Amino acid sequence: MREGRDRRISVLIPCYNHARFVGEAIRSVAAQRWPDLELIVIDDGSTDESPRVVERALQEASASLTRVVFIEQENTGTHGALARAIAESTGEVLTILNSDDRYHPDRLERIMAAAPLRGDFLAFSSVTLIDAAGSPMAPESETARGYRHALYEASRCPTVGFGLLRNNFSVTTGNFVFTRSLYEKIGGFRSYRLAHDWDFLLQALWHVEPVFVPEPLLDYRTHGTNTRHQLENVALEEGQEILRRYFALAEDGSPANPLAPCEENWPVFFDLFVSRYNSWFGWRTIREWVEDEERPSRRRATGESWRPWDASVTADSVEDCYYLVDPGIDPARRAALAIAREVLVSAAHPLEFEPGEGPDALASVFERHAHPMPRLRLPPWRSPVGATSPRDDTEAGGAPGGSGATRASRRWQLGPVLRSRSLGRLRSVATDVRNRRIIARSRLVHADFYREQCRSRGLHARDPVRHYLRTGADLGLDPNPLFSTRYYLARNPDVAGRVNPLVHYLFHGDAEGRKPHSLFDPMWYRWAHPDVAQSGLNTLAHYLAHGAGEGRRAHPRFDPDFYVKQLGTPLDRSVDLLSHYAVHGIANGIPLNRGEAIRGRLETSLTNATPAEQARVRDRDRDLPRRIRACPAFDIGMYRRSWGGEFENVADAARHFLEVGAAEGIPLGAVDRIEEWLHGLEDVQQEGGHPAHAYLGREDLPGAGAGHRVTLYVSSEGNAFFREMACHLAEGFRAAGAEARV
Repeated sequence: MREGRDRRISVLIPCYNHARFVGEAIRSVAAQRWPDLELIVIDDGSTDESPRVVERALQEASASLTRVVFIEQENTGTHGALARAIAESTGEVLTILNSDDRYHPDRLERIMAAAPLRGDFLAFSSVTLIDAAGSPMAPESETARGYRHALYEASRCPTVGFGLLRNNFSVTTGNFVFTRSLYEKIGGFRSYRLAHDWDFLLQALWHVEPVFVPEPLLDYRTHGTNTRHQLENVALEEGQEILRRYFALAEDGSPANPLAPCEENWPVFFDLFVSRYNSWFGWRTIREWVEDEERPSRRRATGESWRPWDASVTADSVEDCYYLVDPGIDPARRAALAIAREVLVSAAHPLEFEPGEGPDALASVFERHAHPMPRLRLPPWRSPVGATSPRDDTEAGGAPGGSGATRASRRWQLGPVLRSRSLGRLRSVATDVRNRRIIARSRLVHADFYREQCRSRGLHARDPVRHYLRTGADLGLDPNPLFSTRYYLARNPDVAGRVNPLVHYLFHGDAEGRKPHSLFDPMWYRWAHPDVAQSGLNTLAHYLAHGAGEGRRAHPRFDPDFYVKQLGTPLDRSVDLLSHYAVHGIANGIPLNRGEAIRGRLETSLTNATPAEQARVRDRDRDLPRRIRACPAFDIGMYRRSWGGEFENVADAARHFLEVGAAEGIPLGAVDRIEEWLHGLEDVQQEGGHPAHAYLGREDLPGAGAGHRVTLYVSSEGNAFFREMACHLAEGFRAAGAEARV
């Protein structure tokens, strides 16, 4: 697969009775500044002079294009013409141009600069609305105001994907630039008469997060013969079907795009979004269209369409929400940030008219997602003991044990009793029995460890599971070394006083990515070991039952060899070192790794330094965070995963890397990404026209590199990453003519 400017782009123009405009469209393609450009024109049975106009325009444009294909066929509709054009094309990247629109001269170059160098993508830009004569439309026209309204709606959304779920602000298929492999994954365009472009966007959204370039790089012509003006009556039918197709994707598996709008990526917030907002084709909420609920919808007053938005629509977005599009952030935290943003944006820019429940939508959604004790759902994991699932033993709201028919019989016989005053007591007993059984099956209560805590407090625990459920959690006892009761309750105040913390973790916390201990992050463990999610086991239960014995890492920075050396006494090979560190290492102040120990000494030396020395260090490092943020090799998602720990409390990742991560040898990005960046610098350096070469080639600077000696020092206590970086830098100095050694 080729990368960057080496990729061939195929421009596809389906044409039908656009003799007046198609020549201008072809000339705008020929004016593109792209080295490998292919043009495929399909005349779909035009009855005007379109074929002759196309032939003349192609003769003029062929010199600036790599390959030109023109095919005349009988009328098959836009869908058939596009399919034929794609079949005839050879480019890795495809883009469509409507025969009545035209490109900005820099369109393809600007969009490809924003697109990833490799892999699948779909990108589009903002558009300039023009009339039949090619002049920009008046800003006060209904179409122009509608487009500004769509952009404003998108700016309120946390990601481009959510904006597209509300409204197709890409406007047209002629604005799409996408890879052929993505097109094949989606299965091409469906034969919708009006909304095939929106359907393609939503299907692509499941695979990639769209790239939006906020520059008007496409002139979109609106006139009386536009297809959209003739098919408005089919919008409701197609829109509802397309939404249902998108929602059906969630039933088939997880999205490849970590930012795709769905409950898995955006817990709670996705429910809030689809319950509050409508899509472009109708006034009901997205959820109502998908579920087809017959709820009374509010009617808008005549002439109300865009008026409430005029005062607040500007060219700027509502706010910068870069922190929501980091693929490394865990879904639960992203959703919480998105909900907070939704509240703030709604307060700053209230919607005068909206189809959902308005300010009450947030409360309604949280009510649906609350987990009161009597209604706790069964956990989504299998027991590591035996092959049965907890669902084989219990039913929601029922007592454990027995076949389905027996349970039904018991419910029938107990009906009058359950309606009596004993209802609350029976519920409590059933819940207690269920919780004890689930915890016992999980093996997350270590009897010896728990009894040792009890003995140190003068307590007796004959049955550790029962004791923890009834008394231990309230006393702050821990069921195992990697589940800290106090830590879990402190991080999750919504759990305190409502439900036992271990029960909550088993039923909800693990699936939501909540950490049971500062040393164990379920999200990181599942990311580092993908087969864990496939096993269906609770993450912590998997590590304690299998992962520790298999030597799997449960914390990205914990160095077991370093820990054993610090202890000074050998441990039995069956001992889980991370659990041992959680109990003994933290209490004795032993660092996680050698780098943390070095960082501690550096911090101590800086604390003991004079005020003048501290000020000098601050001045020296003042500009470094900005440079790191601008560095293409800095991958915040990778850095978060490599760091682990309480990273969610870090506001500035670049400063955190300088002050903490670098001292511990945490890489600022993936090695392949850094190598790609360094190779890119090397390519730029080797270009003859680069300013550096003009400077080095000056005759008044004899031997610019000669005579210079450079020595790079790498700590012997550092890691291989920094040594490799030092070697790359040394090669760069040698290429410039200097002597360099590491």
